Amino acid sequence: MYEEGGPMMFRLMFLTLFAMLGCSKPANYLYVDQPIPFHTATFRVKDVATGAHGSGNGQLDVLWLVGGMTEEAGNFAAGASKWMDWFVANNTNWNLAIIGNSIQAPPYLGMSTPFTYQSPTPSKTFTAGVTSALNGPDDEMIFDPLVQNLNRYPNFLTSGSTLLIILSNDAPDFSFQNTSAQAVLQFLVNLKGGDQNLVAVYGVFGADDLGCDFSQIDGGWYYHGSQVETLINATGGKNYSLCDTDFGTSLQSISGDLGNRFHNHAFFQTLYLGETVNPATVTVYFHNQAMPQGPASAGGQWQFDPQLNAVVFNDMNFATGDVEDVTVTYKR
Repeated sequence: MYEEGGPMMFRLMFLTLFAMLGCSKPANYLYVDQPIPFHTATFRVKDVATGAHGSGNGQLDVLWLVGGMTEEAGNFAAGASKWMDWFVANNTNWNLAIIGNSIQAPPYLGMSTPFTYQSPTPSKTFTAGVTSALNGPDDEMIFDPLVQNLNRYPNFLTSGSTLLIILSNDAPDFSFQNTSAQAVLQFLVNLKGGDQNLVAVYGVFGADDLGCDFSQIDGGWYYHGSQVETLINATGGKNYSLCDTDFGTSLQSISGDLGNRFHNHAFFQTLYLGETVNPATVTVYFHNQAMPQGPASAGGQWQFDPQLNAVVFNDMNFATGDVEDVTVTYKR
């Protein structure tokens, strides 16, 4: 039989002994948390810029084919202006050209005289070129002027760049020399050294099966099943209806799709870190100075993509030499 208070006294003695034994451990055994160390990785700028981590070198060559669509001229020009505003804000290494849907008309912009990210008032200049094409000769050709102009102006293309083509018209293709989507695709791929990843074709068409009224387009035809659709689909592109009620939004959706598609290819330059990191701890240094993070429109030079587990540079214009390095620090 225990004396009164016996169990309580036993527990107190046990806790006192445990505390005394605990105090005999080193100070950092129980009470000091080890800080998580930063990891450092250094990359040669040349490796990033030349596409060592994905297709493309960061340069984007954009060719718009704009048909003579007087019915939708105002709506199209407004939507194109919105698209260009986004494009300029999010891309800083491009050149662009506009051609019409006729083999008789000369290019409206950017073929004989370069139109690039360094050109003044790019949105205004682009919209003026689109307007000229909308009101220009309307021969309802797609493939023929596309092939003709790329052959006639080979200097438009930049070595290692991605070629983005956006086709637009409100009638079927009446080309007579280039009529096969497969042949045109092979022509485009050959221009890019055989790398189909460097070719993307998108479309903005008006057709009966794209929700268009006959008063909005030139003649009745169906986009689905056409050679134009075959070419667009073969490059992983998309088509958007010319007759959407909010056409500007439709054009801007091209921008979003392009951003997703080329996230680790031509629009951006990507550094894959090779291990899962804590995004909030990532810092990028160039010449021992921390580079601003965020979208280009906000003055940022890089962003972190947690899905890719990579640092994504908005452009590589900050580095002028091939032997310069960027350093990334992070915690796991």
